Amino acid sequence: MKSIIAKIALLESAFMLLSGALLFVLIERDFAAGMQARFISEGQTLGERTAKGIEIALAQRGPAAAQPLLVQLLKIPNVKWAYLASADGKLLAHTFGALLSRGLPAADVPGNVKWCDLPATASRPTETVFLRLVTVGGTGTLYVGLDRGPLLESVRRMRILLFSSVSAGVLLCLIGFTWLNRRLLRPIRTLTAVALKLKDDQSGEFHWVAAQSDDELGVLTEAFNGMFAVIQRRTEWLEERVRARTAELSKANAELAFEVVERQRAERESTLAREAAEAANRAKSTFLANMSHELRTPMNGIMGMTEFIEAGSLDTEQRECFEIIRGSAHTLLSVIDNVLDFSKIEAGSVDLDLIDFDLPVLVREVALPFTLQAEEGGVQLLCYVDPMVPDLVHGDPVRVRQVLMNLVGNAIKFTRKGEILISISVEPAEAPGTQLHFSVRDTGIGVPAQQQSRIFEPFQQADSSLTREFGGAGLGLSICSRLVQLMGGRIWLESEVGRGSTFHFTARFQSASGGSPAVIEGLEKHLAGLRVLVVDDNATSRELLHECLIRSGMHAVERPDAYSGYETLIRAESGPNPFHAVIVEGQLPGEDGLSLAQRIRRTSALAGIPILMIYSGSQRPDPGRCLTLGIGATLAKPIDNRDLQAAILKGLHQHAPVRMPERQGAPSAPVEASGLRILLAEDNRVNQLISVKLLGRLGHFVVVAGDGREAVEEFKRQRFDMVLMDLQMPEMDGFAATEAIREYERPLNRRTPVIAMTAHAMARHRESCFAAGMEGYVSKPVNVRDLEEQINRLKPANLGKAF
Repeated sequence: MKSIIAKIALLESAFMLLSGALLFVLIERDFAAGMQARFISEGQTLGERTAKGIEIALAQRGPAAAQPLLVQLLKIPNVKWAYLASADGKLLAHTFGALLSRGLPAADVPGNVKWCDLPATASRPTETVFLRLVTVGGTGTLYVGLDRGPLLESVRRMRILLFSSVSAGVLLCLIGFTWLNRRLLRPIRTLTAVALKLKDDQSGEFHWVAAQSDDELGVLTEAFNGMFAVIQRRTEWLEERVRARTAELSKANAELAFEVVERQRAERESTLAREAAEAANRAKSTFLANMSHELRTPMNGIMGMTEFIEAGSLDTEQRECFEIIRGSAHTLLSVIDNVLDFSKIEAGSVDLDLIDFDLPVLVREVALPFTLQAEEGGVQLLCYVDPMVPDLVHGDPVRVRQVLMNLVGNAIKFTRKGEILISISVEPAEAPGTQLHFSVRDTGIGVPAQQQSRIFEPFQQADSSLTREFGGAGLGLSICSRLVQLMGGRIWLESEVGRGSTFHFTARFQSASGGSPAVIEGLEKHLAGLRVLVVDDNATSRELLHECLIRSGMHAVERPDAYSGYETLIRAESGPNPFHAVIVEGQLPGEDGLSLAQRIRRTSALAGIPILMIYSGSQRPDPGRCLTLGIGATLAKPIDNRDLQAAILKGLHQHAPVRMPERQGAPSAPVEASGLRILLAEDNRVNQLISVKLLGRLGHFVVVAGDGREAVEEFKRQRFDMVLMDLQMPEMDGFAATEAIREYERPLNRRTPVIAMTAHAMARHRESCFAAGMEGYVSKPVNVRDLEEQINRLKPANLGKAF
């Protein structure tokens, strides 16, 4: 960094140079202008004097007298030539002599100027020509040429002298200013040297700086001395503080070391406590698994023997008793499942099994088993799926089914008349995926407002009297709340006593990877513009059917009874817009649906119109009578939109049936299985008896093994088509037995299907079974339908599809 003296010298130099340059320019311009003016004045005076002399000579002696006068001009310094020209350009006198032939130098100069500079050429130096009119006798114009060289030389000498003088002055000023600056800034240099010494010297020694003047620099020096004294005192104070703080920190470090020891001891205790909690959690999971096994094993015997005995010949009283036993067993199994599910949720061992599934099909599968139960209480069960809801979604269908079944079951339990509506719609959401809004609305007894806040808590119901009247452990809604949270949603209730309740819950789903279910080819073309009459006494059912038809491009008209429906058909048939199809509810007030269909068929104008019949629960119309009346299809409520569209197309094309594509994900009826040789590995005698009877009823030959080791030995002695394997057995459990069977089959290049049939109903047990090489899984108590579907899926004819 440059010093202040250098910076000031630099500024002074720049200022002096600029000032000298400006002074030189101003003086040089003034001197040059003066010299030029004197030169012009002298030339004009010379020309004027010569012209007057020529006028006098011409007046006295005639035209010949002008020549001597011009020759006399050449004796004057700087005069180069002169000539006199007449007004018509004729040369009267000149000084060129023999050089006249080169041309007149000023021939092109206009006559209205007094002087002008002629440009220099190779043969002529720089010249200035002066013009003067000769007026005596109208003779013409006098031209006198002067050399401008002396003038230019004088200007050059003037500039050199002026530049030398200005430069000398500037240099002298710079020298003087530099000397003055050094003298004035010496105290600042002294202060700077002292400050640098203090910066580099850590010893703290300081020499007092004496003030050399009483001006601002002297004041600055005194202030510097005082500032250092203050800094020195503060430094001593800080050192004292540092010593005191060091003592405090030493004490704090000792205390911190003690705290670290205590914290390490606490962490060791916390680690031991966590390990103990994890061990307790594992023990709890093991206890839940054992409880699941121990509770479901006797339930399997009860329910299996009930189904087996009920299939025989029983009188009315015995069948009623067995119905009570079966209902009680199912109720007890539901309570067991709820307790186990709640325990698994509390233990944090519930995970979602995410797959692609058909949501409308799942909702209808949930609703169908409840339709008979709802019908017994005089309640209609309906479903509505918003058209914006995607058919295929990616989520956990088991948990969605569990929540819906719990809510629908509660709605049926607390509803004595009216209807129950299951509806699904899309809810806007910012996060990726699809947020669906489910609701189950009933017209039951309702829940008091003061009880709604705790209804989702475990072991709670709206009122203790309800527990006695309707039963239940109070875990269902708590389990639903936890499952909904796992699916990224929430659950809430809207209810009014005496007017019903609506349970809402949301869940987040991702887009399915498998596309969408198959649709009917050309659906819009076949259904667009059709006029359909809907005759149904339930207003909500009519509204749902109306929306489904409108969404498919059809026109729908609703009527609440057979009389008004028939009248509407007759009027439309005689008009310009007759109906193309009729949808009739089987149970109508007054005249029922079959009677209305018979009346339509007896009317010649309406005999050919397609008729579809819908019914609720067990009120299915007589198939023979439907065939006689030409009813194209019968559909059970709740009605799937795709089934309704297919039934309408079928009715429209009775003479040219159209084969409808199967809906992706819809459950197919199990194929009847027969003649399989099955090895049953089961250690419980009751379960052995039940399983043998159930499998025998399905037409299979069964060999029983009492434990895993016996099952492996029996498998090696003879060939089996399938193995039903219990997991928890003495000697060798189901996993070890399956592994031994796979080891035995590997050299034989074959693989016999193994189905796990166990009371362990947790998801992790299912995954463990598949990981161990099993192809199927059936939980106890065994559901005959589930067992039959598993056998049909894995029987030898379908092995190529299963593996």
